[in-house]
Amino acid sequence: MTKKNTKKALLLSVLSLVVCFSMLVGTTFAWFTDSVTSANNVIASGNLDVALEYWDGDSWENVQGADKIFNPEAHWEPGYADVVYFKISNKGSLALQYSFVMNVVKPGRATNVDGKEFLLADYLQYSIVEGAEEDQFGADRAAAIAAATAAGQVPRKVSDNTAERATNEKMLPNTEEYFAVVVWMPETVGNEANHKPGTPAPKVELTFNVIATQTPYEEDAFGDDYDDDLSLDWYAVGIAYFNSASDVAAEAVAINGAGYNVASAVIDKDSLAAGVDKATFRVEKTEYEGNFTVGAGLTSFTYDITIDGLKENNDVDVKVEVKLPANLDPTTVVVYHEDTLIPSNYTPEDGYVTFETTSFSPFTFVYDANSTYVPEDPNELPKASVSEYTPTEPIEWGNYGQWSPTAGLEAELDAIYQFSCTETFEEAEESPYANWNCDFYVKLDKDLGENEIFLGGNYGSFGWVGFHNGDLTLEANTEIPLLGSVTSNPWTYLDVVQNVETFICGVGNVDNSLEGATFTVMLRLTNPEDETEFYNVATITYTWAGNTASN
Repeated sequence: MTKKNTKKALLLSVLSLVVCFSMLVGTTFAWFTDSVTSANNVIASGNLDVALEYWDGDSWENVQGADKIFNPEAHWEPGYADVVYFKISNKGSLALQYSFVMNVVKPGRATNVDGKEFLLADYLQYSIVEGAEEDQFGADRAAAIAAATAAGQVPRKVSDNTAERATNEKMLPNTEEYFAVVVWMPETVGNEANHKPGTPAPKVELTFNVIATQTPYEEDAFGDDYDDDLSLDWYAVGIAYFNSASDVAAEAVAINGAGYNVASAVIDKDSLAAGVDKATFRVEKTEYEGNFTVGAGLTSFTYDITIDGLKENNDVDVKVEVKLPANLDPTTVVVYHEDTLIPSNYTPEDGYVTFETTSFSPFTFVYDANSTYVPEDPNELPKASVSEYTPTEPIEWGNYGQWSPTAGLEAELDAIYQFSCTETFEEAEESPYANWNCDFYVKLDKDLGENEIFLGGNYGSFGWVGFHNGDLTLEANTEIPLLGSVTSNPWTYLDVVQNVETFICGVGNVDNSLEGATFTVMLRLTNPEDETEFYNVATITYTWAGNTASN
C-alpha cells in the first residue's frame, strides 16, 4: 500500500498536531433614545388590522415615526428607570394573535473611564408589566422597577434583543390591551458603564413591532370556528440591522403571530443595495403550484420568501433556515426554488432545513410527515479516544526533512493530546465505516496569520517533530481537512487503524498572538458517495487563556 511509506505516515502525525468601580456620577449623559422604523405593523388579510400606540403624557399616540418615546434627556445612572405605556388595538373585524417585538438598532457603543469598550445596552434591564395604563407609576421609578421584578417577571438585558409578550390568547375584534415596558439601570452597575469624559456619550436606539396573524373565531352559518385549520405561521417577518461599518453580516429572524421563529436569514452586507442599513425578511404562505411532482403520501407547502433591501440582481448567497417538523427522515426532505430542486440540509434534531440562495420567492418544502429519523447506534460507530498527555521527560525536538522548529520562534506546546484508535484491525474490517474517508477537520474562531501556531507531534520511532505554520493562513471559522489539503488519495478509516493506531500531538501559541482564540478539531468519517453525510467520532477544543479541552 503506497500510504504506508514513511513520509506519509509522518505527515499524518505532524498535520494532526493542530487537532491536537465607583458609582456613576450624575453628570454622566448616557442617553437612551428610541428610533421607530416599523413600529406600527399592520397586516391585512380581509379586515385584519392591528395598531400600536404609546402614552405621551397627555394622549395615546401612534408609534409610527415617533423618536422620543423614551425620555431623550434622561441621565442614565444606577437606579434610574424609564417607563413607556403601550396600547395594542384590534381595529379589524377578525380575531388575531400577536407578538410584541423589541429590537436593538444601536446598542450604545462607548469607552468607559477605564479605557475599555462597552455597550450601554448590556447594562440596562427591561421587563413588561401587564395591564399598566396611562402613567400608572407617575414619577415613582422605584414602584415601576418593583412591578417589573415582581414574582413571575424575568428581567432581561436590553441587548438580548428578543421578542417579548407573545400571546396565544385570542384578541377579539374592537378590543384593546395595555402594558408597560420598564427599562432601568441596576444599582449594582459601576464604572464599567461610566463613559469616559471627552468621548461621545452612548445612545441606545430601539424599534418596536407588532406582528399579528388571524386566529379562528369568526361566526357564520358554519359555526364560530369555521377556520380552525388556519395555520398560524402563514405570515412572519424579521429585520436584520447593520449597526456599524464593521458589520459584515446580520441575521433576521421571522417571527409569526404566535411568537414562534418560522425562519431566519443570514444576510451578507455585500448583498445590500447602496445606502441600505437594514433588510426586512418576510415569509408568507402561498398556494403556488410548481411544475414538479410531489410523490404520493408526501407533505408539501410553499412560502413566498422575500428580502427588502437587497441590491438589484444580487449575486451574494443568503443563508436561509426554515422550520419544519423535527425528527423526520432527512432523506425525504427536499426544497424547490420555483420549479428547480436546490441543495439543502435538514437537521432532524431541531427540524430546520437550510439552503443558500441569491434570489427569492417562492420556495416549496416537501417531506414525508410519517417518516422517522433513526439516529446511528453509537455502539456501531468506530471508536477513538482523546486524552490529555503530559510528557514524562523534557521534549527533545528532532529534525526530519523539511520539518523542524523555526529558528528564533517559540517552540513550546500549550496543549498536548493523545489520540488512539481503540478498535483492532479485525474489528475495523467488520465495521460498516471501514471504507469511509477518515480525516481531521480543524477550525479556529479567529483569523490565523503566518507563524502564529507552533505544532509538535510524536509518532513512534521518529520521535518529536515540530514546525510553525509558516505562510499558511486560515480564515476564522473555516473548516480545513488536513489530509485532504495535502494528498489526493483519501485515507479510509481502515487505513488509519492499520497505519497510525496511536499518536501524540500538541499545539502552541506563538507570541500570544492567538490569546482568547478557540481551536476545534474533529476526527471525522465521511461517506465517500455523499459528502454531506458524516460523523464526528472524536472532538476536542482548546481556548488559550484557559484550557477548555473536551472530547
